Amino acid sequence: KKQEIRLIDVKRGNNIAISLAQFRSFNTYDGLCHAVVRQDTTKLDAEKLQNMQLLLPTKAELNLVTKHSSGQTNPEDGLGSAERFFLSISRVPRFSSKLHTFVYKLQFTEQRDSMLKSITLLHNACVQVVNSRKLAGMLKKILAVGNLMNESAGTKKAVGITVDSLLKTADKRGRDGKTSVLDHVVARAMKQNEGQQEDCDIDFWVDMPSVQDAVRIDLKDCRALFCELRSGLERVKSAVADETLSLEKIEDHTENGTRDDSATFIEKSSTFLKQASAMMEDV
Repeated sequence: KKQEIRLIDVKRGNNIAISLAQFRSFNTYDGLCHAVVRQDTTKLDAEKLQNMQLLLPTKAELNLVTKHSSGQTNPEDGLGSAERFFLSISRVPRFSSKLHTFVYKLQFTEQRDSMLKSITLLHNACVQVVNSRKLAGMLKKILAVGNLMNESAGTKKAVGITVDSLLKTADKRGRDGKTSVLDHVVARAMKQNEGQQEDCDIDFWVDMPSVQDAVRIDLKDCRALFCELRSGLERVKSAVADETLSLEKIEDHTENGTRDDSATFIEKSSTFLKQASAMMEDV
């Protein structure tokens, strides 16, 4: 058996060859690369494409395979799977950018919807907190007790409550060292509203059903995802612009249907950009 020609690190080449098995439905690696450029989801999905991103060659590896194949009639003859995959990639200008565009496109709707769901939940929770009559009643009671304590300590009365002052007030204890301000306010509210459950303020959480789930959301994560989606759109725009400029230089009759692939990439990516931009504006 003729020994395969290995141009890259043997261990890396073997790992890539194993990972490439998931694309065995393609007859050639050229066909696989063309499917990526044409954004063909017949045999490809987001998971497979993400795996492919981990297999992309370095600039040095691309130079090795292109230098080896230069001037050869059948450049793929004798090459290992990884090297043949890299050679196919080398034939597609800006393949990495096109692969990123395809992955981003397939993941966009799910990520955008997830972000919008979190933002909507946070918004609803904030509205419920602001509009809660019962919560406002409890805060007034806490403010009144806090001002009594301020007065006894010779401190100026407060006209409102901040989150920081609420936390400090909640930690304050009575003379017994056990009863907190909140304990006192709750006990007093329960006594005053005994037998009048509908008008009781201590069950204020019933006015805020979204808060329990909203507290699990990190606003920083929402901002980060928003910025990531925005940045991704800009990368897609750049990829389309580069391909449009390149298409003008491609002759009508080129190998591997390069012109048709480029036109398809531009058309599908441009359509996606228009839709995705509108969806981001809704956010």
